[in-house]
Amino acid sequence: MTLSDDFPWVKERAECSLSKVFETLRQQVKGDMDARQAMRSPMFPGNQTPQWSYGFSFHETSDSFMVTLRGINELEECVVFARSERSILIKNTERKVVLEATPSLDANCNCVLLIDKEERPFWYVRKLALEHLFFSFPLLNGLRGE
Repeated sequence: MTLSDDFPWVKERAECSLSKVFETLRQQVKGDMDARQAMRSPMFPGNQTPQWSYGFSFHETSDSFMVTLRGINELEECVVFARSERSILIKNTERKVVLEATPSLDANCNCVLLIDKEERPFWYVRKLALEHLFFSFPLLNGLRGE
């Protein structure tokens, strides 16, 4: 797209609405969770019925969705994405808001999310929200080659 002074920013900003961005994130986060779930190694390789020491699940309502990590030793952690009146709130297991993201357009005409006045692409916001859940728990490190 060539940038010009007559860029239809009002129309494009309407396309970058909170509702549309929230639904896009819902689908992308579900895809991220499915990709991470597929990377798990079974506890006993070669076993006819694979068993895992942990797993991820996705739960949704009309105004929120959540990725949950459950594992052995009663491990249960989650990340919640909730739509508020003006933003998307990302919460941890204790339901404390860790990120607040607001849709906007950047100078290159892309729909982005503002976090602390910083313009971030969707993938980066998903990384900020989910990286700890997907890769940082001790249970997930060092188990069967992971």
